[in-house]
Amino acid sequence: MTYYISKEHPHKYLTSVIYDIQKEKKYKNIIVFVDDIKRININNFSFGLNHVLILEDSIFNREKLKYMNSINWSEILKDTYYHKNISLSEYNFCDYTDHKNKYISVFYYFDTEKITRIKNFLRENINKSADIVCSIELKELIKVELPDANYNIVNLKKYINKERNIYD
Repeated sequence: MTYYISKEHPHKYLTSVIYDIQKEKKYKNIIVFVDDIKRININNFSFGLNHVLILEDSIFNREKLKYMNSINWSEILKDTYYHKNISLSEYNFCDYTDHKNKYISVFYYFDTEKITRIKNFLRENINKSADIVCSIELKELIKVELPDANYNIVNLKKYINKERNIYD
């Protein structure tokens, strides 16, 4: 499900979008395009869904959507954590783990649900830390919400497989 919030939309419209998402039963992945990301309070856009992606409305971000499922995260992790044995996580607050003390979350877009899950984990486990793998642009946005996380900056373009095979 997709929403669009422009600069011209009043606060009442923003509240209406939040209410619509809260009522949503069918869709578990939401994209919200915004003209000004500063209008979004992350605490208001966390609903217990799979993903709520907040994207600044731009041609660049719309183009990036094409490749959202074409990123080779395993290659990124191999290059970033070459000395660690990293695997998919069974936890809902992170994507990968070493099953000891590394909790790794990957970000292609600003995902309020994932950020909220990480915040909750860190609040309950003050002796633990989270690793965030993302682009430099996302780091600036996410760091506001997760200032104590460890950040691994990656050039995600390098790991996108733009070739697609379509089978009938």
